[in-house]
Amino acid sequence: MKEQPLVCVVSRCKDLSGEWLAHCLTVDVVTQGGSMQQAFEALGEALEMCREDDEANGLDFYERKPAPVEFWERARRTGPPPII
Repeated sequence: MKEQPLVCVVSRCKDLSGEWLAHCLTVDVVTQGGSMQQAFEALGEALEMCREDDEANGLDFYERKPAPVEFWERARRTGPPPII
């Protein structure tokens, strides 16, 4: 399995007051939390669970479908996302 950077965006949730969303655009995984930090930590945990599940099933984590183009475009308009 070839490792590559994961492009992630964390933003306030428009539909749920006080909640934050964390979205990994590279493999289209989304989580939420009551703070930016909680959402980001939940994303890390979700990504690790996805990677472990893929590995157990003989799949390549990095072959998951990325987020739809409109999410990448929105991220580009709001500034460069952090790369982890």
